[in-house]
Amino acid sequence: MGHYGNNQQQRDEMEERYCYLTGFVQTKMKELEVAEAPELNVTTEPSVKVKLPQLSILKFSGNLLDWVIFKDTFLSLVGDSITIPNIQKLHYLLSAINGDAKRVIQHIPVSEQGFRVAWEILDERYENERLIINIHIDNIMKLSSLSSENASQSRQTVDTTKCNLEVLKAMKQNTDSWDMIIIYTLEQELDNKTKRNKKGGGLHISNKELPTLQQLYTFLDHRCNALESVSTKIIANGQRQASDKNMSQSYVSVKPMCEVCTDSHTVSQCSTFKQLSNEKYKVVRNNKLCINCLSNKHMIKDCQSCTILDSFCSFVCKIN
Repeated sequence: MGHYGNNQQQRDEMEERYCYLTGFVQTKMKELEVAEAPELNVTTEPSVKVKLPQLSILKFSGNLLDWVIFKDTFLSLVGDSITIPNIQKLHYLLSAINGDAKRVIQHIPVSEQGFRVAWEILDERYENERLIINIHIDNIMKLSSLSSENASQSRQTVDTTKCNLEVLKAMKQNTDSWDMIIIYTLEQELDNKTKRNKKGGGLHISNKELPTLQQLYTFLDHRCNALESVSTKIIANGQRQASDKNMSQSYVSVKPMCEVCTDSHTVSQCSTFKQLSNEKYKVVRNNKLCINCLSNKHMIKDCQSCTILDSFCSFVCKIN
């Protein structure tokens, strides 16, 4: 009976330990499951989020000359993307325009269909191909004339021409065949000296050979480089002369100070020094003055006031 009681007690203890370990393991398993479980997204926003690309162009304000570049850039980065939802495209569009362009679509509701409607309105308003082409051609034909050689204005003329031609080319205009027309237009606006240089062989082609627009660009670029080089040298020489003049004036403006009375004159002009008797030589020696001219800039061996043979006589005259 006693043996049976001991076995029952051991069995009860083992069951308790088993229950305890089982609960312990289950608890730890649950903790591990919670720790490893991914965080749940409880927001109501769409599950797919796309980071919008950053446009590297200026905002479109309604200027017809900017429409083609803005349209091509916006469509390539945002409008034609299949990963960006339309509602985000509309937000992007609204942030990329201002002025009259934004006023045109300011009442479009922000929705999936809103982007399509807003873009159609802008395209209908500003996609006037004929007018845009005329404006760019007009910009080339009405370039400002150059009255004299000027590197900055010459470069601006070339840059304006290139920019307008690139836009026209983007609008499917065959500008590659316009070389002679553009060359003639540019030549009319050049200063007389540049024209003479061009006719004198500046393009490095014969008089009967037809030049290309690129050859004219290269000629004008070299011409501008030469003008800028000369201008830089002139400025540098002017700065050097001004610096030398200032340095000279600074030397002239420095007033001498007497070693005897500290007034603004030389020792040779000092009345106090002249009134001294036997102490004059001591003053000259202590202040390391030239015994020939009483200057503190040099010693007797470097003095140019008179010959060395006359130095002592000169000093004697000054101390008496």
